Amino acid sequence: MVATKYSILIGWLIVLLLIAAGCGSSAEDAGSAGNQKNNEGSEESITLKLATGNSAESYFVTEYLEPFMERVTSSTDGRVQFEFYPAEQLGSAKDSLSMVAKGVVDISHFTPSYTPSEMPIGSALVGIPGLYETTIQGATAYSKIAQKSPILETEFLNNGVRPISLAFTPFYDMMTNGKEIKVPEDLKGMKIRASGGVFTESLNYLGATPVSVNASELYTAFSTGVVEGMHIAYATAEKFGLLELPKYATRGINMGAAVEGLIINEEVYQDLPEDIQEVIMQEGDKMGSILTEYQANLNTKIVEDLAESGKITIHELSEGEKEQWQNSYSEFHKYWLKRQDSEVFNKALEMFQEELETLK
Repeated sequence: MVATKYSILIGWLIVLLLIAAGCGSSAEDAGSAGNQKNNEGSEESITLKLATGNSAESYFVTEYLEPFMERVTSSTDGRVQFEFYPAEQLGSAKDSLSMVAKGVVDISHFTPSYTPSEMPIGSALVGIPGLYETTIQGATAYSKIAQKSPILETEFLNNGVRPISLAFTPFYDMMTNGKEIKVPEDLKGMKIRASGGVFTESLNYLGATPVSVNASELYTAFSTGVVEGMHIAYATAEKFGLLELPKYATRGINMGAAVEGLIINEEVYQDLPEDIQEVIMQEGDKMGSILTEYQANLNTKIVEDLAESGKITIHELSEGEKEQWQNSYSEFHKYWLKRQDSEVFNKALEMFQEELETLK
């Protein structure tokens, strides 16, 4: 009887061992198949976190970020998906560079003027007034040199990020209340809002008194007289509800612009399959051009609508006035280059000007 019990027990142990061995073999086979798929990258889904300070309803999102995400997902057959965080959900727009560098997000909208110490070229070069004829021309040239040394290393890789899309804001004009601006001489002594860096330097050089004010605080500053004028693009002014404030504005002084776009964490980028890297860079480049053109056209439409409505007196520069502005800009160029004392900046400027020449 006892022998029979032991036989049954041993039999059950053998059965259990065989089942366990079978499960282990199945798990190992499944793991190998999964690793193969991951290595090939053909079926693995990659999710990237993308953030912006702009609201989900803004044209920046609807005309730029959403199409970018859709195109990347479509071009990768759904292998790349996005988690989207608009309206500073994960952090301030001013912290976008550090957020990407630290891995809080994978991709973010960025503006070098927020971080001039970390991005000295982007925050200064494109803001030099009178350097290029159109923002589309400027953005095309800058997008090419930003992928080359020394700009790629200085502005991006040294900060742990890589540019995947670059665009230009519309040209900045001048909006005032008590005094109409026609020539550079008119700026002397006026308190003009400036956003820092080369913008502040150029206004100061032209005789104005630059006042640093964030765009979100500009409505109060202008309406209370903290500043007497705004150095700003029409599209940006509309975005922040500022166009109801000024009585006068210029059109065509082309007093610099700003670069913006998308950056990706460099480690995240390097971990992506090569074909996905190519898609992200290609779609980013296309969307940067689309955004620059969209904003330039929007800016023109806003100016024309304002001129037609008569809500703001918009001064169109005469040829003689344009010459005065350009002469002042040329003098400022010399002054600014002496102030830079930087081989890297001088090299970047040389590359930028060479690219601009090819586009004329």
